[in-house]
Formats: sequence, structure tokens, C-alpha cells
Amino acid sequence: MAYQGYLGTYTNSNSKGLYRFTMDDEFHIEIQCFAAVDNPKYVTYVEDYTASIVEVDEKGGIALFDDQGTCYQTLLLEDSPATYIVYHNGFLYTANYHLGSVQIVKVNQRELNFVKKIEIKEKAGCHQVLFHNNHILVPCLLLDQVYVYDNFGNYVDTIAFPRGSGPRHGVVSFDQKYLYVVGELDNTLYVVDLDACRIVSSVNLLKDEPIYKGSAAIRLHGEYLYVSTRYKDVISILKVEEEKVILKDVISCFGKHPRDFIVMDDWLMVLNKDSDNLVVIDRHTYKKVSEASVPSGISIIAKEKSYE
Repeated sequence: MAYQGYLGTYTNSNSKGLYRFTMDDEFHIEIQCFAAVDNPKYVTYVEDYTASIVEVDEKGGIALFDDQGTCYQTLLLEDSPATYIVYHNGFLYTANYHLGSVQIVKVNQRELNFVKKIEIKEKAGCHQVLFHNNHILVPCLLLDQVYVYDNFGNYVDTIAFPRGSGPRHGVVSFDQKYLYVVGELDNTLYVVDLDACRIVSSVNLLKDEPIYKGSAAIRLHGEYLYVSTRYKDVISILKVEEEKVILKDVISCFGKHPRDFIVMDDWLMVLNKDSDNLVVIDRHTYKKVSEASVPSGISIIAKEKSYE
């Protein structure tokens, strides 16, 4: 099965911007620069388009691209670029780690229109935007809380985490009952009951090793959770049964600093920032099956490739 996707990066002397990759049935990967923009750290699909974070003259915003890499519009929003971007039900949402804010932007075909800014707290460490029923969830790493808002951006509640845990990224269970959250600073996976808005269980991501700060991305695939830990250079694999989560294995990412990854059929595709490589790993044997060079990779999205 062939795939096509996009890779967000930190731009530098090696990285030129936003990259696109294709992978064929034989796991051969081709990578090319898709759009020469500054610091497109995170990228998301917007129906038939692609949107990324962008930096212009030290201002942060959003750029919207067509399939050929043509930029339809750049909307500048803040004094520094955001950390995360996601598209949901006609709107783009960004989370700004340092400014402690969430920006909401309406997408109308090729137009981006500012809707609202949610100001949480400067240096809150806002790292992601998630959705649960009619609520917006924002993990705030430096506050040890997940903030809950309604669809209009009005404050509803907070979910408290242990001091120093650093909630970074999360994923909602398929039945919408639980939120699985990565604690970056204590390498712990937390399970939150979303009806009660409280933690109901937790598990160490590194087989009870001493605290090794750096757990990052999380993906849910079937009955398994996958979590990367950057400074340990591993992927943790956990079996999920509602609020019960069991650590099954910890495997190599075949690189350094696994910043993001995706799950595709029987494989993991891992983007390692510090070793500048994109690696495909068999989910069953844990062996590397393919590899390609990517400079300073930060985020990855992909879809099955269409040949129409």
C-alpha cells in the first residue's frame, strides 16, 4: 500500500521548509521540498489543502497550501510561531507554547479568517488542541493541567495532573470515555476519565527506569497506544483496556530524538529530529524496513496515496 504525506521541520542550513514524501509498496521513500517557508513546525490536512505553522519576520501564523505547494494565504496571528496546529470541523486551531494561547481560525475554501484567541497564561506551555464531544482540550505542560473549553472558546474546567508531570500530548479513546495523556517531564502515561475530569490510572513509559524527561508524541491504533521518548530514543508500546493500560514493550526508534510518528497498517513511521531520518519500523518484529533522510523533522502526517 502506497502513502503520501508531509513533514514539518525547523528550518536551518539543512532544512528548507515543509517537505512532502511518498512511499511505494516496496517501502521506497522519496522526499522533496514542498514549500520553502520558515519553521513550518507542525502541519495538518485541511480537506483538499494542507496548512502549517509558519514564521514571517519573527511573527507567527498559518499558511494554507494547495497540492502543488502554492500558498493561497498566510495569516499572521502572534509575536511568535505556535507549536501545534490541527483542523477540526471547518476551523484551524493553533497552540502557542510560550505565549500560552490558542488561536481559532475559520477556513472558508481558500480563505483564512481569524475567529478568536483563547488566552490561558503566558508560558503556560500549551502543546496541543484536542476535541471531545463539544469541548476543546488544551494540555498545558508548564501548568500541569489540561484546560477545557466549549466550542466557542469559553472556559469550562481544568483537569489537574501531578506537579512536575508536564502533560504534553494526548489522544481520546474511540468510545470517547477516556483521555490518554503523555507526561513529558515524568515519562508517565495518564488515563483521564472524561466524564469525571480526573485521572483514574497511570503507568511508567520506560519500564520503571529513573525519570528521563522527554516523552512526546502519542498515537492510538486499535487496542494499542504508542508513545515516543526523545532523549531515550525509544517508542513505548502499551495495551489498552479502557482505564487499564499495560506497558508491553519499549523499542528502538532507529535514530535520535523521535519527535513525531504515525501508525500505518503494520508499520510505524518515525521522524527523528537529531539524526535527520525518517524510519519505517515493522510493528510486529520491531525491525527497521526502510529509511530516508529528512532534515530537522518535527511533525508528520500521511494518507494512502491515490493514483487517480
